[in-house]
Amino acid sequence: MFFKRIVSLITLAIALGGGCTFSFAASVDSPPAVKAMPSDTAASAMGVYWAPPLIPLFESPDLKAPVLDVLQWSGKSAGSAGSLVYARQAQRYLPARTPFYWFYPQQNMAWMLTLGDNGGDTGHAWYEVVIDQKSGKTAWVPDFTQWQQWVLAPNSGVGPELREKLMAQAGERAGQYWSWLDLMRDFGKRQGVKWVANAPSDARELRTAPEDGAKRIPITYAKKTRLVHIKGNWAMVQISDFDHTQPIGWVRWRSDDGQIFLVPNFG
Repeated sequence: MFFKRIVSLITLAIALGGGCTFSFAASVDSPPAVKAMPSDTAASAMGVYWAPPLIPLFESPDLKAPVLDVLQWSGKSAGSAGSLVYARQAQRYLPARTPFYWFYPQQNMAWMLTLGDNGGDTGHAWYEVVIDQKSGKTAWVPDFTQWQQWVLAPNSGVGPELREKLMAQAGERAGQYWSWLDLMRDFGKRQGVKWVANAPSDARELRTAPEDGAKRIPITYAKKTRLVHIKGNWAMVQISDFDHTQPIGWVRWRSDDGQIFLVPNFG
């Protein structure tokens, strides 16, 4: 069975262009970005995993464990939201919103919700990620060091030329885990922040202090929100309001039980 699986991977690589290129649906100029999903699943997530361009999904946190499937994407991914990610072993396209919490292929970003980790005996980290946003199904993915080991292994089915492309596309940060706090402090401060679609209205209220009972600061419509500082579950933000004012105040960026309200504005 394992041999047949590898043969199918190699055959598919040849069909996709000799294992040297990524082939997806018909190209368009601006691939759609998958926005943040409802935070029902994110409420139980400890953070996110920056997925490499080829993602082996393991049954358990071990390179010798069965591979459930291998997801493939690239910065050239294009087409409808239902044909952006290829499941190589299932030999079918998946909607990018199925495995990814955020997907911005042109920025070389694919993020997966992370529910847990397990460093194991090797000292390398493994992450339990959500691979189906609707059902909550999970699988295990390796950190970048172990991902490189898997790519280089003969039984991965990855040829030399494809391997070189994968390494170049992966960059320095792929295969890394980011806590929500680290994500906000890094990307939130650099790129601004925005509320998730189902954030409650009271979480969107700008206040004079990081307290639920603090006085509210009236705003008309937030065109742009800049992150200034994080304090616990509160964020100090500066809002570019519709009436051309720029009030500064505090908003809840997550609830006390970990539900996420505010996320980096990737696009």
